[in-house]
This record gives sequence, C-alpha cells and structure tokens, in this order.
Amino acid sequence: MTPDEAAAILEVAKDASASDILAAYSKKAQAAGGSGDLAAEKAEVQILQDARVTLMTNRQKLQGTQQRTEVAARAAGKTPQPSGKPEYGERTAAPVESGWPDDAPKGKSRTADEELVRKQRSFIIAAIGLVLSLTAWFWWLLEPLSLFGIGLSIWALIRVRGYGSGMYTGTRIVSWISIVLGVLAMVGNILLVVNGVTAGK
Repeated sequence: MTPDEAAAILEVAKDASASDILAAYSKKAQAAGGSGDLAAEKAEVQILQDARVTLMTNRQKLQGTQQRTEVAARAAGKTPQPSGKPEYGERTAAPVESGWPDDAPKGKSRTADEELVRKQRSFIIAAIGLVLSLTAWFWWLLEPLSLFGIGLSIWALIRVRGYGSGMYTGTRIVSWISIVLGVLAMVGNILLVVNGVTAGK
C-alpha cells in the first residue's frame, strides 16, 4: 500500500500529523464495527490498520530525512541553528586549546564550552582527591580524609568513563595514582595500628 492510497483510505493528507492519523483511524475503525458482518468488519479494520501503519512509517521516514538534511546543512554552516542547542546525533563540540593534547570532545549534546568545563572540573576533582588521599601518609588519624579523597578519585573516573584522550587521560592517571596511594596509606596505617596494639600487650 502506498502512502497516497493510505491517505485516501483514512481521508487525511499524506503528510498529516500523527495525531490526525490516529484520530482518523480511530473514527473509521469505530464506524466499521457497526455493520454486523464480523468477517467484513475484520477485513475493513485490517485495511485501516495497514493504512495507519503506512502513513506513520512514511511520516517517520520524512521526518528522519528532513532532520538529517537540516543537521548536515547546519554542520556545513549553510543554515543557522535556531535554538542554539545541538540536535540528536549532531557533533558540535570542537577541539579546545589547552595544556593537554585534546582530541575532539566526544559529547554529542554538549557545546565546546560545556565540554571544556566538564574536562576541567573532572581534572580538578581528581587533583583534590589526590591531595586528600596523601594526607594519611603524614598522620594516621587523617585516614577518613584520605578515604574521602579516594572516593573523589573514583567519582572523577566515573565522570570521564567512555571519553577520549587528552585531559580525560590526565584525569584517569591522577585518579588512579590517588586511589593506589590512598589504599597503600590505608594498609600501612592498619599495620601500624596493629603493630602498636601488639607491642602494647
């Protein structure tokens, strides 16, 4: 069944909205149920269903084609982006100059500025985690602070999970160093306390 035939059956425009298509289908399906001939009713409802599916499928194809065309045009700089927000599947983030050899940001729904802020914040979180995780090396009573630093480092790792190189790689390196040093400090402090208790006996 072609879209033109389906539109004629449901008596709607070929490019009608989804609500109009569904409303026309519902109206005609209800009207088909009053004939008393079950076989005829079933056949007519089946035709209406086929028409509805054909028009909805055609509508989705048209929308997909139009969206891809608009996104491609905006990416090429031929048309302005009306809302200032990236469309689904549109890669707007561009490489940003920084102290790290950043590649193109991977986010599809963030602008270049938003992506840079995310990189910087993730790295700062990892750096704070590293500083806090080192505190237990100086005094065992600061172990809770060190554990908090390990938690921050794990959070930073989660924030950059699945992203590319550059500052994201730097964040991963700092986070793992923080976690390893924090765990070593914790193990050392536990052994220190155990030895102290044992020596006291």
